[in-house]
Amino acid sequence: MARIAVVSQAGAAAAKARLREASETRILDAAATVFARLGLSGATMAEIAREADTPTATIHYYFGTKHRLYQAVLADTLRLWVREIESIGPEDEPRTAIAAYIAAKMRFSRLHPEASRIFAGEMLAGGGNVREFLAGDLRLLIERKAAILATWVARGLIRPMAPEHLFFLIWGATEFYANFAPEVRAVTGLAEDEPIDFDGAALGIADIVLNGCLAPESGDRDGHSPDR
Repeated sequence: MARIAVVSQAGAAAAKARLREASETRILDAAATVFARLGLSGATMAEIAREADTPTATIHYYFGTKHRLYQAVLADTLRLWVREIESIGPEDEPRTAIAAYIAAKMRFSRLHPEASRIFAGEMLAGGGNVREFLAGDLRLLIERKAAILATWVARGLIRPMAPEHLFFLIWGATEFYANFAPEVRAVTGLAEDEPIDFDGAALGIADIVLNGCLAPESGDRDGHSPDR
């Protein structure tokens, strides 16, 4: 009987943990929507509660204050934001690795437009809530990836470049489609309810970036085509 009671208690605890996780996810998703629309100063816990269809008291119970909830949304955003870049390795072929990273960043813009806008808003506000991450984890991550790009340069696979500017270019180009979606639709002639062609945009950006950073083909190092 004691064993049955322990198993029953464990099952109840697991169910409670799943319920809490589902509630927190729903609140974080709702908060991202509201923060993206109204910003940190304009958002209220009551508005987030309405968006999440959850009592305000529940949000306070899980996250405490609005600022702590905002920081949780930012942390979730940053976790997603850096995940794809981790896959770039020194043995990768540059064309494949860079194109895949651009596609992943564009997929992030399509699936998480609110997260992209929140991060952009945080940057425009001075980045105070993520300064430690930017100067710490992100800088170290880019330094590691810069070392990989240096090996590609040494192998003659890409042109010498400042690697941080390559990443700035990719981030800016891919996040534009989330942060400035109305402009994208207007310039490309799309109606408000028509989907943006994120896949086509990823291919176009990859083509431009790769043509700018890949080394000339073997036999074309001096910029001239080899004899046919």
